[in-house]
Amino acid sequence: MGRPVLAELMQERHEGRSMAQWIREKHRPAQPREPDISPAAADAMRRFQTGLLERLGRKRPIATPAVTVQCTGKAKQAIDRASTRFPDDWTRLADTMGRLHLLYSQERGGYFSFTADHKAVRVPGMGVFHEVRRGDAAIKTNLLAAAEHEYAHRLQHALPELDRFFQEEHRARTAGESLKRLNDLQPKLNYQMHEVAREDNYYNPYQGREYDGDNPALEVMTMTFEPLLGEMDDRNWNAKRLRDILLKDPDMVRLGLGLLFYWRPGG
Repeated sequence: MGRPVLAELMQERHEGRSMAQWIREKHRPAQPREPDISPAAADAMRRFQTGLLERLGRKRPIATPAVTVQCTGKAKQAIDRASTRFPDDWTRLADTMGRLHLLYSQERGGYFSFTADHKAVRVPGMGVFHEVRRGDAAIKTNLLAAAEHEYAHRLQHALPELDRFFQEEHRARTAGESLKRLNDLQPKLNYQMHEVAREDNYYNPYQGREYDGDNPALEVMTMTFEPLLGEMDDRNWNAKRLRDILLKDPDMVRLGLGLLFYWRPGG
């Protein structure tokens, strides 16, 4: 579905080179805690994303922010931005489930869906939330691409038929593969021992993470939309993610773009 969109974006030129050429630029040596992407290539990735969002906005409305509990501040700013990078009909359907309770943090992000009403309830790793209704959800995020990632979890919960595309892709790609600890795949990132994944050839092993349940591959969708739509940070981490998924997994990019441009709930 997304092949024509990706082809158009790849043909765009920056400083006399196509996006496809920038993606394949030789990596610079990475310094500790720095992404291995040159400033010029990172700028090309920003232009790629800008072109993507402009085209998506011309194709279908993407201007409706998610419904949240009354709050202001950085978390609200991040989720307002993230939710207006997805199609409005997706966002509106997610809103019918309930409100979002937001927490700003520079730590690892998180998403939690509430299944009952609570005057006050503690969510592990997130804190205490008040006046919670069944169907509400909590999101912990920073100002960067974590917001698009965690909001994609909300859409995943609200639109299981959308997530089904990614679950089926994961099953087909990892058939016969065994689960591996993420700590073994990415030993410097301090994952917990219970966090496991099927590796495949994902641009980041975390994309193959599996949880309990019938549809366990809950990071395939989020880790596709995060580089495509996520906020570009000053240190170029999301530019690197975008470069990596374009280079290593163009089939997943085509799936994500096809759904963003053409898939409609109930269609």
